[in-house]
Formats: sequence, structure tokens, C-alpha cells
Amino acid sequence: MTTTTSETLEIANIIRQQIGIGTLMAVGARDLIALDENDGQRGGLRFTVNRTRLTRIDVRLRWNDTYTVEYVKINARTHEARVVESRDEVYCDVLADVVYTLSGSR
Repeated sequence: MTTTTSETLEIANIIRQQIGIGTLMAVGARDLIALDENDGQRGGLRFTVNRTRLTRIDVRLRWNDTYTVEYVKINARTHEARVVESRDEVYCDVLADVVYTLSGSR
């Protein structure tokens, strides 16, 4: 099953709504990007956090309607992305809490 561009954007918008504007503001989210479908995921949302372009959060919608949330650090010199922490099987009702916790905005 292939996801179209409009479905990709719709999935990203739904994720943004489920996280909520308050949480996105609290973690300093910016540069929001819709993620395309690929291995085991229907789409997702990526955004930078914590006032630096060197950290980001990826929220990926899985085919079983749960999310995988990854906290990723970018090496300033090599631009390599490294997953620092990841949570699987996240349901929409706790998505905002997981994003807030992983961002380090505790």
C-alpha cells in the first residue's frame, strides 16, 4: 500500500495536532517536516528542538497505528544523525508526554 503526498501531509498534520501546540512550543519545535512512507511506517513528522539545529525528534506512524518516537542528535562536524533514545509502541494519548520527556524539557 502506497501513501500519496496528500496522505503524507495529512498524517503529519494529525501527528502535530495530537502532540499539541503547547507541547511543541514547550520543546521549542521548529522546522516541521512531513516524513514519507518507508519500511514499516505510514509517514511521520520530524522537527528540531531545544534551540539548536543539532537535535531533532522523529515521530513515525507505524502500520499498527502506534508511533515510534526517536530523539536524534546531529554531529556538527560530520552531520551524522545518531538516535540517542527511542520509544516504540507509543499510543496517541501519551504522544505529547513522550515527546516532552525525550526532548529533555523536563
